[in-house]
Amino acid sequence: MTTGPDLGPGRRRGPRTDVDVRARLVAVAERMFGEQGLDPVSARAVAREAGVAPGALAYHFPDGKTALVAAVVDRRMTLVGEDIGRRLGALLERDGEVAPRELVEAVLLPAVALIQADPVGGLRWMRIIARLQLAEDPSWVAAVSGGPKLDELLAAVAARVLPDRDRHEVASRVGIAVFSVLALLVSPEQVGGVRGAPGAGLDAAFVERLADFAAAGIEGGPAAAGRQA
Repeated sequence: MTTGPDLGPGRRRGPRTDVDVRARLVAVAERMFGEQGLDPVSARAVAREAGVAPGALAYHFPDGKTALVAAVVDRRMTLVGEDIGRRLGALLERDGEVAPRELVEAVLLPAVALIQADPVGGLRWMRIIARLQLAEDPSWVAAVSGGPKLDELLAAVAARVLPDRDRHEVASRVGIAVFSVLALLVSPEQVGGVRGAPGAGLDAAFVERLADFAAAGIEGGPAAAGRQA
């Protein structure tokens, strides 16, 4: 899967094919959405930043910003989603109970791998995904329910976690843990500034602490809290 270059604000290359124009719009949209947030950035602003005429934007994205956001999600979701789906599927193929930490790692590690491979662009994309997840945006819902059907796989694995506990309670804890993992992963400066210089990638110790924190949240109870002390 190619992501296309981010050519920077306003730069033009002269004649470009339709594929180049679409790829440029998606790349610039990812950068702007990741840096500024989704609500403040309009589709027209993306076109202006990309040096693309409004008519070209409408040609490639007739539904405007909604379609542009969906394209940004799809830009990296195939790679990340397939990795998550593969890890969750492997847990389901095993017999017996699934540990909370194993479920957390199945969701966390593909996101970590993306950010380590592309510290700047990967982090921007993950910020967008975390915001869409929080808002339960249709683009997020479509992404996790299509392809490997991550929502169904996650629910199936969650049913194997702590089987002696109330199913609804465990499912609720899993949902909170997954959101917390994504939210904290893209905002590590809020938990001690462990990322180091911009573009340096994620600190391994931070990732370990994040996984422990999320797993303890799924398990809950005084015993789990005591083990994390």
